[in-house]
Amino acid sequence: MNKINWIVLFALTAVFFGIASDANAWTRLGITEKNFTINGKRVFLYGISYYGALGADQETILQDLDDMQEYHFNWIRVWANWTAYDNDVSAVDGYGEIRPEYMEKLNWLIKECDRRGMIVDVTVSRGYGPLDKDCLKDKETLGRALSNLVTELKDYENWYLDMANERNVHDSRQVTSAELAELRKQLRDLDPKRLVTASFGGDLPREHVEKNVKLIGLDFITPHRPRHASSPVETKEKTEEYYAWMKDIGRTVPVHYQEPFRRGYPSGDWAPTEWYFRRDLMEAMEGGAAGWCFHNGANKDSKDGRPRRCFDLRNSRLFDQLDNEERAFVRNAVELFEPPKKETKVLPKKIIGAGYSVLLCTAKKAVIQDYKFEKKVVSIGDVVESMLGDFKIVAIDAKNMRVQIESLDNKGQTVWLEKLPIK
Repeated sequence: MNKINWIVLFALTAVFFGIASDANAWTRLGITEKNFTINGKRVFLYGISYYGALGADQETILQDLDDMQEYHFNWIRVWANWTAYDNDVSAVDGYGEIRPEYMEKLNWLIKECDRRGMIVDVTVSRGYGPLDKDCLKDKETLGRALSNLVTELKDYENWYLDMANERNVHDSRQVTSAELAELRKQLRDLDPKRLVTASFGGDLPREHVEKNVKLIGLDFITPHRPRHASSPVETKEKTEEYYAWMKDIGRTVPVHYQEPFRRGYPSGDWAPTEWYFRRDLMEAMEGGAAGWCFHNGANKDSKDGRPRRCFDLRNSRLFDQLDNEERAFVRNAVELFEPPKKETKVLPKKIIGAGYSVLLCTAKKAVIQDYKFEKKVVSIGDVVESMLGDFKIVAIDAKNMRVQIESLDNKGQTVWLEKLPIK
């Protein structure tokens, strides 16, 4: 075999056994008008908040990912600049520079999710994380962080970028529409196919929907709906309203509920139970939303925030920190994502000799009649063919006017045919 043939053989073997370059993505996220797609197939993104993932060890992450897939979650939300409880696990610092240890962890996590067919939401927030309110405080530092993330993670197609969490809130998180429009163009030049959004705190007014899809050019909108007891029953109507507005505006993109309400925020007047989570998810699906997230986080009513859930994964994995209501939701929501069970037509059980009766008996012979009133003279040992199963004559009881038969389909199954009573 010449050298060229050996090279071709090795390349084919590498692809077949999955040892090709890391750049060969397994999972590709896409969009078709109102919907997300994975590898070209339309899907509903059913996700779970996993903010502090970069602070967890690999074993913890792998166990959580196993549980997520068991419960049909197909995407996670991870923050690229996350600091909580004096623990900075950010992949980019407050100036937008790379922190190698955590960028490497983020790269590994996206690769692992890519292998599993899962999507990763990589979120960045101004005014949160390292340096607190001065974190990514201007367009230059925010742009550097976003560019570094896109460049470092460019090989994978199973993640999207939230450029600025709740960018409309009038505090240190705020990023103007003009800034976002410039940053969106910058990212498009770096990675034309990367899907990008910028989340919004609260319900989006029409003017902001138009800015998002026209001025900024976001690939989908991510409103963080209000957190009150009436919110879940409003989601379907609100989703339909967004789509109606976008139709009028002239550009329709998916509606993705990336961060709904959660438990522990604070419990105060309302602590959502399993019913509220399920209702919100179902309303999102019925309204035509492209995705929804099971949000979770720290308990604001406790001094140390415990259970901290996805906010702190250093000492306990996520699924071990969920409370009973959350576990009930995760468990019960599975049925919404399992394919409908095919109805199995249950055939009626064959009743041997059904429809037959005895008309006359002697010591050695008998006359039997079927449901069509057709008569047959039988002796012991004769075989009778029947639609409900063939049978053999095994005994004749002339005194009691009955005939014993045995099924040929189920050896050992015997019944007595009786004489029909005279009415």
